[in-house]
Amino acid sequence: MYNKLVKFIWYEVPKDKQTIESIQVFNRLNKGKISLTSSELIKALFIMDSNIISEYDKTKADELVLDLNQMERQFQNDKFWAFLSNDNGDYQTRIDVLFDFLTEKPKDNEDKDYAYRKFQNLYDYSRSKELKNNSVTLDELWSDKNIQSMQDAWKEVVWTYDRLVAWFEDNMYYHYVGFLVSMGNQPREIYKYLSELKAKDDSKEWTLNDTKKAFYKKMMDCFKEKDKYLTVESIDGLEYGSDFIFRVLLLFNVESCMKKGQRFDFYSFKKEQWDIEHINSQNNASLIERDDRIRWLNNVKFILEIESKLTERKNVAEKLLKECTNLIERYEKSDRGIENDYKDFSQKAMEYFSSDNKLENNDNISNLTLLDYRTNREYKDAPFPYKRYRIIEEDKEGKRFIPVGTRNVFLKYYTNSNIESSFIDALRWTKTDAECYLEEIHKVVDTIFNIVNENKAENHE
Repeated sequence: MYNKLVKFIWYEVPKDKQTIESIQVFNRLNKGKISLTSSELIKALFIMDSNIISEYDKTKADELVLDLNQMERQFQNDKFWAFLSNDNGDYQTRIDVLFDFLTEKPKDNEDKDYAYRKFQNLYDYSRSKELKNNSVTLDELWSDKNIQSMQDAWKEVVWTYDRLVAWFEDNMYYHYVGFLVSMGNQPREIYKYLSELKAKDDSKEWTLNDTKKAFYKKMMDCFKEKDKYLTVESIDGLEYGSDFIFRVLLLFNVESCMKKGQRFDFYSFKKEQWDIEHINSQNNASLIERDDRIRWLNNVKFILEIESKLTERKNVAEKLLKECTNLIERYEKSDRGIENDYKDFSQKAMEYFSSDNKLENNDNISNLTLLDYRTNREYKDAPFPYKRYRIIEEDKEGKRFIPVGTRNVFLKYYTNSNIESSFIDALRWTKTDAECYLEEIHKVVDTIFNIVNENKAENHE
């Protein structure tokens, strides 16, 4: 049932003073009140224009409002929004991204009303033409688009909205646009880039494969430093601390999902802070704070209790379990005189949890993965089997987003099962595991990275 108690305050300005005084009156009455957002003002312009031009047909205005509401609802879809934006506070309302797209708002422009000013100019120009006084000059933006009225602009709004929705629904566009946006590109930049490439290559029909290669070229700009691209070969040498590590691992996860027909969850990904995590801990003795050490000892104890029940390594595990339990009890009473014992035990634990097939460099990309900040802090520096256990538990509960690459690497999905057969080895991260993981990264991303070599070959010809 509709509420019939809604009331409006009507303030009428004398007709002979409407031009200047109406603006002054409006400003005075609304000073200090909550200001309308850019998108709200733009919607008002469309509705006013619709009412003016179709006074005889109110259904047109109603349809426009319904269409705008439908667009608003789509932008409230968190997954759609995360695909288009990194949500850094750049927008007053989500639908602003649509109007910024249409008005080609520059990336570094901080004017939140930029799009509104463009639409206000078009509205004023339209009214000026209707009144036959030609007192308003049309903005160059609208002239370039051959847009002369609000009706023309509305068609562009609908077309742009439909294009963004089509991108979202298409598997390739969803993943590649989503990745580029995550790397700081705006949807408008991506659209302009693709459009310009198509316009240059008008000698033949543009195919899906052409679009894919165009995306590859654009994505490779994220792996460029001082006019030099990261190459397939140089991926192998990436180490902890490199800015490229995060980008390569994100691309690996996004491309893995796309190839399998799954959808990478940009919304869940962007809700979290992300760390570059060592799969095999680099140094269990690096913890200084008493609480951190107790937490680490409890994590080690958890795994030792399991492994002490196994026939293989049973005696060693039982002995270490006793030492670990003793250290926990001592720490809970006091941390005096325990420093050397802790370091001695941590060294033994490192050796115990290490495979005979040890990694040569723990900081290499083959020992790194993406992990959300909270999970990483909860088990920082824990041995591989405990990390593996926690990832499995978190994945089963489904309360935290575990990227497919992170989950698979801890479950050893990338390791050749014919090579690693021992049960104990299944609970250790080995050099062989790292090599198989790196090989999988290459399988997934090399096609994209090789586009640079294709470009060089084409330019050489």
